Amino acid sequence: MLLSVELLLLAALAVSFLYGAKLRKPPSLTGLDRRTTDVLKGMAILVIMVHHMVLRMSHPGILLLFRGIGYLGVAVFFFCSGYGMTVSAEKKGIAYADGMFRKRLLMIYLPAVAVNAVYMVIRILCFGKTYSPAEWCSGLLLMVDVDSSMWYIITIMIWYLTFGIALRCCKTVRARLIVLLSKNWVDTALMFPLGAAAASYRTQVFDRVNRCKTALWLPVFAVLCGGCMALSFGKEDYFSLVLRIVSAFFFMAMLLLLVRIVDLSGVKICAAIGTITLECYLIHGKVIRLVKLQFGDVGAKEILIYVIATALCTAGFCLIYRQYKKLLTAPKAAGQKGN
Repeated sequence: MLLSVELLLLAALAVSFLYGAKLRKPPSLTGLDRRTTDVLKGMAILVIMVHHMVLRMSHPGILLLFRGIGYLGVAVFFFCSGYGMTVSAEKKGIAYADGMFRKRLLMIYLPAVAVNAVYMVIRILCFGKTYSPAEWCSGLLLMVDVDSSMWYIITIMIWYLTFGIALRCCKTVRARLIVLLSKNWVDTALMFPLGAAAASYRTQVFDRVNRCKTALWLPVFAVLCGGCMALSFGKEDYFSLVLRIVSAFFFMAMLLLLVRIVDLSGVKICAAIGTITLECYLIHGKVIRLVKLQFGDVGAKEILIYVIATALCTAGFCLIYRQYKKLLTAPKAAGQKGN
């Protein structure tokens, strides 16, 4: 039964990743458009969601591979965020930095705090969990004690703040990148300034990508990425951290080569999911933890419950979050209309 469910899940992922993709003729890439980055982020969040589920399975079977590749999905998030923000900043100029931290705080951090609070209340009411004042503070500040996946929210907020400061205080691209590189690089967070650098020098970067012999370099990058990943699998020491960062670098190089030969803009499923990655990220980790608490282990039935519950809870949260964003943007829109 478990094998059948796992094969079904892998088939669903394959369809989500490949349906709508087509080969580029001739292979060429001049940059990453918004549609392509949405697809990449959609693929990344699906990998991360399966990864967090597998971490709570005693016998993951053929899904064992996902236990060690979740960080690559996070690397894609950071890279696409750095790339997208740099492209937007080039178009809008220094005005892009106005109110950046405030807007990001309201759009990302506070919803994350609200979801953590609801999760803690559910654990109290349904599972008899008790929290000390310190645990409440750490939970509502998105510390790892309540949900370890929330480290990403804290880290990306730091990057947003750093990006806004660099945009305001540094006049040259190189100076901005130096500021970014000097900041947080926990695990795969270094991919954020790498994405910013790729956007700042995208003519040179993608010219080099287009001149690469894909048949040669794609397997080379795959072997280097896989080798570093295998050496760091299951380890948390400093050397393993460096190996994960290196493997993430080779993975992004491999991904750019793949996007050069495969047009992902038509992958509708991942493109749609890519527009709600924050909602998926905030919800899925809580759901799998509650499933684990309820059943004690994650098997075939629990996988189905996790998938269905995550889909339903994410859909509900999307509706609430959409109204929340409308409230945040309504005054600005009304002001512009009045002018």
